[in-house]
Amino acid sequence: MTESAQQRREAWNEAGRRFEELGRVLRGHFEREPEAEPGGAPPGGSAAGDRAAVKDALHRVGQAAQRFGEQAGEAVRDQAVRESAQSWARSFGAALEATFTEFGDEARERMKARRGSGQAGDSAPQPPGGTRELGGQPDAPREGGYPPGPS
Repeated sequence: MTESAQQRREAWNEAGRRFEELGRVLRGHFEREPEAEPGGAPPGGSAAGDRAAVKDALHRVGQAAQRFGEQAGEAVRDQAVRESAQSWARSFGAALEATFTEFGDEARERMKARRGSGQAGDSAPQPPGGTRELGGQPDAPREGGYPPGPS
């Protein structure tokens, strides 16, 4: 394994460890048990009992949503969560940098090897109608080709 491949692998392993750490810190905020609610819905079977059960269920859903919002707010304000997220972002950036650096190095080497071969048939096939620089005009005019020219 090349040195750059080893650096890339280590960078991604570090990003993975940091992401797991961030997950553990966030999970601590969201896994807290809610406080027990007194009472509850009366037994079902009657229309009034069913309405009360639905009302109680909706009340619990509302409370859970409120708890979730409060816990999310606490997580955002928690310095440990912020530090963990920043640490993960840095390691993720380093992993991306290592990956793209290695990719760029490999691409440069392949281009050098291709240019250095000097064989006549080694170039890439040209599209019909000539080549075109980015934003430029075609080398040769096209007759009814795509894209259509100005009218």
